[in-house]
Amino acid sequence: MALERGVRNLSSLWLKDVGTEGEISAVVGKLMNGRIPSSPAEIVVTAETLLAGRVGPQREEGRILLWAAASQGSMRACKRLADELEAHAEGLAAADTTQAERIREQANRWRAQAASIVLGRLDLSGLPTDDGESTVLEFGPPFPSEMLPQSPVEGRSKVVVASVGDRSSPDGSQIMARYSHLVGKALPAVGSLPAPGETARAIAEAWPWASHVGAKIEGRLALLRSVGITQARFKPLLFVGPPGSGKTKLARRLAEMMGQPATLLPAGSASDAGTLSAVARDWRNSRPCAPVLAAAEGKCSNPVLIIDELDKSVAPGSKNGSVLGTLLGMISEADRYYDSCLLTHVDISWVTFMATANDLTAIPEAVWDRFEIVFFDRPSAEHFDIILANMRQSVAAEFGVHPALLPWLDAVEMSALRHSFGDGDSLRSLEHKYRFLLGEAAIREHEARQMMN
Repeated sequence: MALERGVRNLSSLWLKDVGTEGEISAVVGKLMNGRIPSSPAEIVVTAETLLAGRVGPQREEGRILLWAAASQGSMRACKRLADELEAHAEGLAAADTTQAERIREQANRWRAQAASIVLGRLDLSGLPTDDGESTVLEFGPPFPSEMLPQSPVEGRSKVVVASVGDRSSPDGSQIMARYSHLVGKALPAVGSLPAPGETARAIAEAWPWASHVGAKIEGRLALLRSVGITQARFKPLLFVGPPGSGKTKLARRLAEMMGQPATLLPAGSASDAGTLSAVARDWRNSRPCAPVLAAAEGKCSNPVLIIDELDKSVAPGSKNGSVLGTLLGMISEADRYYDSCLLTHVDISWVTFMATANDLTAIPEAVWDRFEIVFFDRPSAEHFDIILANMRQSVAAEFGVHPALLPWLDAVEMSALRHSFGDGDSLRSLEHKYRFLLGEAAIREHEARQMMN
C-alpha cells in the first residue's frame, strides 16, 4: 500500500474499510508522534481530542485515528467513525448523491460492528478490503446462550470513615468530637436512577449540542439497573470542550437528576491541592479531604464532586501539591485513600468524580486515562433560541417566580444578543449580557408604568 511505502495519501484512509496491520501501525506511528499506544482506547482519546470542535487537517487526522482504532476492534471508535462518515456524507449529498450513499452504507457497517462488540464478539469478516489482508479479530468468547447467574444486590450503605488515628491526642480528640456523626457510621447511598431514557431526553432538550452525553450516561445507567444497583455510581467523568459550552452546568444537572448532593471545586484558582486534599493536623485549620467533607455534609456515602477547570491545575509534583496529583491518588485507591487529617484510610469508592477541562493535552495521561472522557462541541447559532429559553428559566428559578413574570427584551435587544452569540460569544458571556439586558428591560417597563399612571 502507498501508506506502507511512504506514508502518503493519508486523507482517504478513513473512508476505506478495515485496515491491514501495516497500515494501522503506520498511521498510529505518524499521527501519534511515534508513541506506541497501550490500547485502542488511547488512540480513540487522541482522535477525539483532534476532532473536538476542529476542522481541516486536524479533524482529518482525528478521523484517520478513529479508523485505526475501529480496525483494531474499539466499539467507541466504530461508533464515532460511523458518526463522522455520516456527517461527511451529508456534506457530499448535494454534489454527489452516489458517493454520499456509499459512505452512508459504510457508516452503517461500522455501526453494526459496534453493536456486535456489545455481544462480546467482533466479526469483521463481512467488511470488504482493498487487498484482502485484513485480520478478523475476536474479543472474548461468544455471548453465552445460557442464562448467567444474577449478582447479589450490593448494600445501600457504606462506612466512609471507620476510625480516627491518634484520637487520644488533643488534636485527635477534637477531630473525633467534630466528626463523631461520621466515624464508624454507615452512611446511606442516596438518590435513585431516573427512568430509562429520561436522562437522555433532559440533556437533549437543554444541551442539544451535547446529546451524545445523554446516550453515554444512559448506557451506564442501564448497566447499573441490570445488576440491581438503584443509585448512580459512575467511573469518573471528564467533560472536555471550549469555554462556556455548558460543561459545568451539565455536570451539576446530572447530579441533580440522580438525586445526589454535588460540591463544586474550582481547580483553576488553586495553586496547590488545598481545595481537594486534607489539611494535615499540624495546621490550625486542619480538615479532612473534600470527598469526606462532602459525605459529611450530604449525610451520604455517594456525593458528587465536580472539579472545574482541571486542566488549569498546577502539575503534579509541585512544591505545595496539586489538585491533579491528589485526584490521581483518590481515584487510584478510592477504597483506602489515606487522609492526613484523620490519620486513617477512608473509603470514598462510592463518590462520583466529575471534572471539566478546556484542553485535554494539559492533563497528564496518568490522570485522564482514569476518566471516561466526553467531548463537547461549542453550541452553534441554531441553538440560540433554546439557550435563551433555558437562561430565562434559570433566572426565574433563582427568584422563585414564573418565567413569564420576568421583563421581556425588545426586538433590538434580541437581535443584538443573537448576533453576538453568532459571532462567537460563549454561553457564559451570553448569560452576562442577557442578565444586563433584563435589568435594562425592567427599567424600561417601570418607566412605562410610571408614564401610564
